[in-house]
Parts: sequence; C-alpha cells; structure tokens
Amino acid sequence: MKKIRTSIPALCLALALLLTQTAFASDALGSFRYQRTVELAAGTSLSRSSLWSATYSDLRTERYLTYTPNHQVTPMVYAGTYITDTATVAEAAAVLEGQGYRVVGAVNGGFFNTNNTAVGMLMSDGVIRALDRKNHYMVGFGQDGSVFVDDSEPVKTVSWSGMREIRTEGPYGYQTSWQYENVSLELAAFNTTRKDGELCLFSDDFGPTTRNTVEGVDVVLRPLYGDSLRFHQSVGFTVVSVTDSRQEGVALDNTIPAGCYVLSVNKNSPEQLLAQVAALTPGTQVTVSVTGVDARWSGARHGLSALYALVDKGAVVSGLETGAAPRTAIGLKADGSVIFYTIDGRQSGYSVGASYTQVAQRLIELGCVTAVALDGGGSTALGATLPGSSGFTLQSRPSGGGRKVHNCVLLVSRAYPSGVGGSIYVDSEHDVVLAGADLSVEARGADTNGYPYSWLRTVEWSAADGFFWERMPGQTVYTAPLTPGSYTLTATDGSLWGRKPVQVVDTLSALTVERGDTGEGVSALAVEPGAVIDLNAAGRWYNLPVAMGALDVSWAVEGGVGTVDAYGLFWAGELAARGAITATAGGKSVTIPVTVNGAIPFTDVSAADWYYDAVVYAYQNALMTGVTDTLFSPSSQLTRGQTVTILWRMEGEPMWGQGKSGTFSDVPESVWYTQAVEWAAANGIVTGYGDAQNRFGPQDPVTRQQLAAILYRYAAHKGMDTSPRAELDAYEDGGAVADYARPALEWAVGSGVVTGTSPTTLSPEGTANRAQAATMFRRMFQ
Repeated sequence: MKKIRTSIPALCLALALLLTQTAFASDALGSFRYQRTVELAAGTSLSRSSLWSATYSDLRTERYLTYTPNHQVTPMVYAGTYITDTATVAEAAAVLEGQGYRVVGAVNGGFFNTNNTAVGMLMSDGVIRALDRKNHYMVGFGQDGSVFVDDSEPVKTVSWSGMREIRTEGPYGYQTSWQYENVSLELAAFNTTRKDGELCLFSDDFGPTTRNTVEGVDVVLRPLYGDSLRFHQSVGFTVVSVTDSRQEGVALDNTIPAGCYVLSVNKNSPEQLLAQVAALTPGTQVTVSVTGVDARWSGARHGLSALYALVDKGAVVSGLETGAAPRTAIGLKADGSVIFYTIDGRQSGYSVGASYTQVAQRLIELGCVTAVALDGGGSTALGATLPGSSGFTLQSRPSGGGRKVHNCVLLVSRAYPSGVGGSIYVDSEHDVVLAGADLSVEARGADTNGYPYSWLRTVEWSAADGFFWERMPGQTVYTAPLTPGSYTLTATDGSLWGRKPVQVVDTLSALTVERGDTGEGVSALAVEPGAVIDLNAAGRWYNLPVAMGALDVSWAVEGGVGTVDAYGLFWAGELAARGAITATAGGKSVTIPVTVNGAIPFTDVSAADWYYDAVVYAYQNALMTGVTDTLFSPSSQLTRGQTVTILWRMEGEPMWGQGKSGTFSDVPESVWYTQAVEWAAANGIVTGYGDAQNRFGPQDPVTRQQLAAILYRYAAHKGMDTSPRAELDAYEDGGAVADYARPALEWAVGSGVVTGTSPTTLSPEGTANRAQAATMFRRMFQ
C-alpha cells in the first residue's frame, strides 16, 4: 500500500465541499445522513441509506436491491422441501450456494400462517406449490428475469366423468340404476389446511400427511404422466383409492403417498359434495386445471403472493396500515427494473421503521409505478454477496433477532469466477469519522462476476482532503481532514477502481462511555479501592457510530476518586470517595458519577458500632456527608433542612425554583437547602410551623415523629407501599404521639423503618441523631 497525500486546487475543493454538504431529504422518511450504492453483479446493485426522522428524533435505515432483468442474474423463490418448512434468509441462501448458485442478493418473501402454510400463492421452477383461498397480489418472476404483479384470482377446478349409482324406492323395494354424468367442482385451495365445506387438494409437497383432524372422504390420485400443477394447464390423474372415514370402522388416514395427490373433503360439507367425491372409484380419470390468470404466468418460473398493494399506477394506495415497523416490499418501475426494498425497525438508535404509506411514498421517490408488500416485522431481512466476497452475508438487522420465514426471493447467478479484474470494493468499519480522527480502510479486489480477485497491484488511495498511511503492512488508515463534509475515498491499482463515501463531522450528537473489557455502557461506577478500569468513549452523529481514537477524547476526574490517563484508563483511589469522570469529544461531554467503596473516611465511626453499615450506606450513596472530611458525628442532632436535603439527593437533586424561595418565610434564597425545601414542599412532603404555617425551621432539630412523618409522605409521593401498620398503644408513650404523626409512625414502626428507643418506648418527641437517621434511611431504601 502506498501513502498518498492528496492536494487539489482550492476552487475544486470548495466546490466539492459545497456539493457534498447540500442537504438532501426524502419527503417520505426524512433527511439523508448517509447513502451508498454498491454494484453487486450484472444489472444488480445494493443501496443503503440512513435517514433522520424529525418526527421520532431517530434514524431510519433502509436497504434495497435494484435489479434490471438480465440473463446472468435472475430471481428465484425458495421454499423448503415441504412448503411448511421455514428457514432464515441466510439459511435459504446457503442451500442455493450448495447447489452452485452465487446468491447476489435476497429478501424475505410472503406472509405465512401460524401453521407455516403460505398466505396466497407459491410457485417455484414453474410448478405451483400452493394456492390459497385468496391469492391477493401475485408476483411472478419470468425465466428472462422479468417481474410482474397480477391481481387476478386463479380458477381451480377438478373434473371427471363416470357412472353414478342411483337408488330409488319402488313397490318392490329399492331399485338400482346407473347414470353417466360429468362432474366439475371448484377447488377451494391447494396445499393449505382444509376447512369445513371445502374441497381441497394436497400434494406430497405439503408434507407426508394432510394434517386433517376431522373424518371425511379422501381420494388418492396419481398423475398420469408424472406432471405437476402449472398455470394455464390441466393435469390428468387416475384414482388410486377412496377412503370414507365417515363409515364405521374406517380410520382417518392422512397419508400423502410419495408422488401422489389427495383430494379431500370433510364430513361437515354439503351432502351432494360428499356423495360426488365418495362415488369416485379406483381407475377413474380426474383432471385438475388452474386458469383465470395473466397470460404471463405461462412463461413464469417462480412466484409468490404479496398481501397488500402499496402503489398503483404511480400513486399511493389509500387505507394502508399505519404505524412504524420493519417492512419489506417489491416495487416495479416503468422501464421494467425492480426494487426489492426493506427498512429495519423497532430498534431505537438504529432504525424506527416506517408505515406502509411511507414505504409507498419512498418507492415512488425511487421511480416505482407499482409496489406490493411482502411480510414484515421480525421477518424483514435483506442480505447480499458483496463484491470480492465468496459468500452471502446478512446486511440488515432483523428486529428481535429475526425469524425463520416461509419463503424468500433470491437474485442468483450461475456465473463462475472469470479471473478477470472487475473492480475494487472499498470498505471501512464506520461510515462517519470525527474530524482529524483515524479510520481504518480496506480494498478488496473483485472479478467481473463479483468473485474474489487477488491479483491487485499496489493500491493507491486518494480523497479530496485528509491523507492515507499504513499502520502496518496491509493495514491502511485514513486520517480525516479538519473540515467537515462528505468525502469520497478512492482506491485504484491503476486499472481497477473502487470508491466509498464517508462523512466527516466535527460535532457529535451524543457521547457515551463504555467499559473496555465488556463493551457495556457505563452510566455510573462503583468500584473497590485500587481498581483499574479501561474506559472508552463512543461518539454518535445522528445516532450513526463515529470513528474516533482514544486520543480524540479528553478525560478529567474530580472528587478524589482516583486518576484517569489520556487513554481513558482509570485507577481508583485507596480511600472511599465520591466524584466523577468526564469525557469530552466532538463538542460533547458526558459525566459518569464514581463511588469508591471500602473504608469510610470517618475516624469517629468503627465497624463495631451498631450504626456502622447504615453510615457506610448513607455515605456511599451520597445521602449524607461528614461534618468534616474525617468526622461523621453520629450523635449530633439531625436538622429539618438536612432531612429534606437527604431525600432530595435520593431523588437525584432535581432543579426546583432556580434557587428561589417563597414557600416559607425562614428559608432564604440560594442556600444549600433552599431547592430541597422548595421541592419537598411542592410535593407535599413537608409542611410549615406557626399559626400561619409559614415557617419551616430548617435549622431546628428534627424530632423522631417529624422524621417519621416526612418519610411517610415521601413514601406516598414515590408510590411505595404504605399499608403496614403497628399498634402504638403497645408502647408506654404511644399516647404522646401527635395526631398528625400517628399514621406515619404506625407505618414506620409497622414497616420496620423506625424501632423503639427501648422495647417499651418510642420517644416520639425526642430528637433524631445522625446515626439514627442514617439507619432509618437505610431501612427504608434498602
């Protein structure tokens, strides 16, 4: 690889930046943040776009295959050995790769029922594999690669001729006669679950059995010439056997013999229908025809059904399903080219999906005049074999991890490796890079049929700005310029070329911190003294991940919790402490609260004290601090102002009143407890003193019953369980509890938050010291 510094005239650079920074938008989905199209094979390309939705303040990510019919790449419909089999798109591609195809691209197919039968029609290799009661919008794929949509409804008939026995009652008993008749009946469905009143046909494509659960008449048919059902054709059969499980002693037999069909009707059907089917005898010839569809089906090789029409004659179809979700669709352009479209969804931060109307609008933007919807939701998936790759990979991110689907549409090529250089595929881990940061890039050779091509000469790189260098042999790095914009990275070996767009940004939309050992996001840290933790900062631009290095982030630490170096490596201090780590990059900062556990710094609290664990809890959870850096003063009285400040800290120190006071006459503005008191008063957690109830007494010691009342109101404010109750009369001074505090103390004692000062006394009017308060808070919050 060769290091290249690119220099172009200033006018050209300015013009390039002007063009690349122009804002483009889709009226359907939002404004574009990133776009790329890659040629995969003859007449076939893969496009990906990331669009910002102002409505959701989130991304939409679409991928679609654009296909122009040709004889090298053709569409196929894949379903399993049995039509009730399911597979992921990747599994389907692997099967076809095993048959010698190169799967250029693929999407999931049509809707299917919970019993894995197809919704609508399914055809492969020219053979009809399923025809539902209603076949919606049938999509056909011709042998020449052409694609069409047909909304006609197939006519399915079964007919035969023969003698029918007629029994009449006369003066001398029943008399039997025979009458020749032609029978023609409509088939309700082919290879789908049988219902009451329906005449259905099954083949061994359906599976080894018909899955019938109700008795009826089943007729086994064998094709006369081994043929299969096709559109606009009739298939002749001979009756092998007739089983009437309505009769006593005749068991229901669901078996579909190999190579045979079963004509089936259940006992809950009209008597005439049952009689006509039951009258069939072995050896009778039966004909099945499928007609009434577009003439193009005669030349079609594959097909499936779409459930909804999205675009008709270039206009959005009305009454479409609303709500953002993953979607899959097929759109046809006036020139015969096709869009196989997917948009991922239900994944905030990556793609929220779209409504059917929005997908229809988007397909019209892409030039489609007709479009129909395939299965969506967790079924939506798109994959491709990228240039220079030997195998198919999933490109989309199916919601919920994806699911196995009934069928898939695949664009396949039988072309073999040509050995002739065709192009260079340029790739990088990220599509967005922070200004001045490094981005690893890769150049991969592809032959004229897309297969790996390893005879590249020395690759030279260029871009309108920034420069390339080798980290080590075979590892090329692009150092982005300081000027933001869209840049095209170009790789060439002198005869072959490849390009990829990247977005250079100088301002991030979001910055998060992750642990280097697990990759998990960090919102707060609680560590042991002396712990060493590797931290990484991850940036996003409109939710797209941004490439940036460790030295593109500045780190700072405060509060005596330890030190952090320029690479984000944090060493915790040896003493218990609380503080924070702040990471800054791309104009964004994120602060992570840090608590160093372990020995508390108070010399007047020892592990032997009954309140030791409570003080540790209150200190490590930032509820209470010491009166000095080394003294907790457990016997000191707790004030009313300190009490509400502790609860305010537990609440996350919400901003309240901008430091203003006004509720109480003795609470001044902008002192350490002002916001806590105003917050507590506004939420009904505290009330005032005096005749006018306009004093709070922030410096007054809080009594035990006042503390219980405040905790009780806070519990109610948080929706905690306040139902436990205890009898206060069991205590000698239970009668001394003030009326306002009685329900609160009954709850506090009943829930174990407050205990007596002795087994027989509550001391409701006694003051609460700091050790007692720490203990009550620990009991309540733990």
